[in-house]
Amino acid sequence: FKSTWSFFFPPISPQPRSLLGVNLGKNKTSTKETEDYEIGIEKLGKYADYLVINISSPNTPGLRNLQQNEPIRRLLKVGIQKRDELPRDSSG
Repeated sequence: FKSTWSFFFPPISPQPRSLLGVNLGKNKTSTKETEDYEIGIEKLGKYADYLVINISSPNTPGLRNLQQNEPIRRLLKVGIQKRDELPRDSSG
């Protein structure tokens, strides 16, 4: 299976025909709204074929506040900016 997205973003997973996704979340004790996601994208994004921004963990205090209009817009803006700063693999 080869999707049209693979033309723009070729899989980087070491297994042929496999995709590697990274699920990013906020740390339970974190006080900064987007910092954990930024760090996760910077550190793990280069290994991922796709990233998931998790904003729905019932065990993380305050996490669901990110589901409100303004906080999620800020989070997505920062997340997209950090993703776009990642090195791209052009070997695909």
